[in-house]
Amino acid sequence: MNRAWTFEVKGKAERTKQIRRFYVVSILGQCINIGVTTALYNVVGNDHLLIAKVTGAGVGAIWNFMGSRIYAFRGHV
Repeated sequence: MNRAWTFEVKGKAERTKQIRRFYVVSILGQCINIGVTTALYNVVGNDHLLIAKVTGAGVGAIWNFMGSRIYAFRGHV
């Protein structure tokens, strides 16, 4: 769905390669999300856990969008 709605890629050309690239970007995005959240939690402590989680999710979301745009579905945007 991300392929069709967000990046408007149509047809079946390179679908398998794009799916693999998308999974790579998504898995790295999850690792970034967890890493940023953990690092901020260790700095700010339990009092500001929500801030750490929101920041981690934001950084991960930006990574996922840019990675999908530049790498997973490159040449189509």
